[in-house]
Amino acid sequence: MVDSEFAWAQALRESMAKRGVSWANYRHGTMVGGSVPEAVAFMENELGYAVDVEEIGGEIYASVQSIVAAGISPMVGAVELLNVLKGSRPLAVASNGSRETVLASLRAARIPNVFDVVVGLGATSRPKPAPDLYLEACRQLNVRPADAIAIEDSFRGATAAKLAGMRVVGVGTATRVEEVSDLVVTTLMEPDLLDLLGITTTL
Repeated sequence: MVDSEFAWAQALRESMAKRGVSWANYRHGTMVGGSVPEAVAFMENELGYAVDVEEIGGEIYASVQSIVAAGISPMVGAVELLNVLKGSRPLAVASNGSRETVLASLRAARIPNVFDVVVGLGATSRPKPAPDLYLEACRQLNVRPADAIAIEDSFRGATAAKLAGMRVVGVGTATRVEEVSDLVVTTLMEPDLLDLLGITTTL
């Protein structure tokens, strides 16, 4: 729902540079939709010694919140789509970010407050592409995964939703997202997506 990848990229790049770790080696293009624990593990591998995971993770999350507070945009059609969906069905966000960074991003992008559940990566959950976050979101919503639809803009996220047993809509042009999606659209305003969601109103 929010175009926050640039904020994560900047926060990770700054954290790595601070420790002398090459951003180029990180190959960020293959890590779209990744997680802070994975980035920290990469740093440890590059440095050859253990680091303070909580300190670096906290630093990255704080940096992301600061960046998005300065300005962030919703995905095309996100606000319109959510306004139509509001009250029609249970809605959730499941993200590899911390719950605090997710909420900060939603506020900064002025996303309507329509979500019944917001699930972020915690100490006991595995990041996407594992299905944990989506399964937890469905559990909190009291919805069977088979009855749920996930909208994802990354291969990792789409894989997580598929493994959870959900129908998956891939949005945008992320590499390989079509491999694990039941439907791929360019934006959230496309008729095929609206039809799948049972929306008859034109956005």
